Amino acid sequence: MDADGLLAVCIQHEMDHLEGKLFVDYLSELKRQLIRRRLEKERKQRSTGRDTHASGHGMATSGAPTPGNSRPAL
Repeated sequence: MDADGLLAVCIQHEMDHLEGKLFVDYLSELKRQLIRRRLEKERKQRSTGRDTHASGHGMATSGAPTPGNSRPAL
């Protein structure tokens, strides 16, 4: 089969699924290590109950607005 553009990308994506390949399989070892470190850091923060994305933005760790803050959570 010959395909171009978005159709070619979609077909390759589905072929990768059939062959058991993941997006990260195409990344360099350095990028994989950076992603692993970031995920590990976020996992540790969640296990200790800290949420770095919410802190300092008027949001409680549950994601609910703090009193006096009517901004919607993004």
